Amino acid sequence: MPAILHGPSGPITLGPTVVTIGRAPDNHLVIPGASVAPCHAEIRSASLGGRRSYSLIDRGSSTGTFVNEQRLAAHVPHLLTTGDRIRIGDALFLY
Repeated sequence: MPAILHGPSGPITLGPTVVTIGRAPDNHLVIPGASVAPCHAEIRSASLGGRRSYSLIDRGSSTGTFVNEQRLAAHVPHLLTTGDRIRIGDALFLY
């Protein structure tokens, strides 16, 4: 079963490639707004015990990346689990 990120623009199926997130137009997931950094965060995949897992990484944004309303430390991968709520700027996502 693929991993899906549900957001304001609809579902996004996650695969093996890195998903970059920010307000700059060259990101895979573009989120407009002054509270979103040009290169805000990214989602990376990894294989753990034969299963694919995904980690969210804040790329040093000044406004932060939040999972279940807990601010992530910059540049430290956070393993996502089903049902996690992600907030970047005013945009909300459900993993």
